[in-house]
Amino acid sequence: MAMATATVTATMESSQTLIQTESRVQRSYQEVQVSEQRQVKKKKSMRRHKDEGTISVSKSSSKLHKKMQAADENPQCAKCSRPVYAMERVKAEKRAWHKECFRCVQCNKQLT
Repeated sequence: MAMATATVTATMESSQTLIQTESRVQRSYQEVQVSEQRQVKKKKSMRRHKDEGTISVSKSSSKLHKKMQAADENPQCAKCSRPVYAMERVKAEKRAWHKECFRCVQCNKQLT
């Protein structure tokens, strides 16, 4: 009888611990959600330029930044894996090749 009582007591204690842990997790989750909502509101208010109303300055500058990053990056050659610059680039099968590397597999002649 004493073992059964001890088992029940241990089970109840572990259940209470689990409930407390779940409530802590829920509270921290709610705090994170509130924090994220505040950050989103701050970002929205920061995006608008004070003189331009609804025009988003940060959005246009981020687009420009992305375009400049894409221009800086040179694709890798499908054969030799070196960077392919615009003047020597041949595009085929959605891949970039050097003019020298774009050759026939059977006869090894340069393709144009």
